[in-house]
Amino acid sequence: MKKDNKKGFTLVELLAVIIILAIILVIAVPQLMETIEKSRKSTLELSAKKIALAAEALYISNQSLGKDEEITCSSVSDLSSEDYKRCDITFDK
Repeated sequence: MKKDNKKGFTLVELLAVIIILAIILVIAVPQLMETIEKSRKSTLELSAKKIALAAEALYISNQSLGKDEEITCSSVSDLSSEDYKRCDITFDK
């Protein structure tokens, strides 16, 4: 009699691997979502600081040149991204 030497994985082995991958996925997804949220908040904070610094520099430049023109967000930054719908700039004396 010949012995068939079939190579492959059994159903139990495949199920064990799928279960292990599912457990890893359950642990990893919340961590990944938290990292993405922190990254978005950090990006928004840095963009706001960049806009504020550019507006302040333009304000000082206008003051030194004697210009009296309105400073808007579009004059100091490109807000074409859908993430930033609104921007107000207010200067305190």
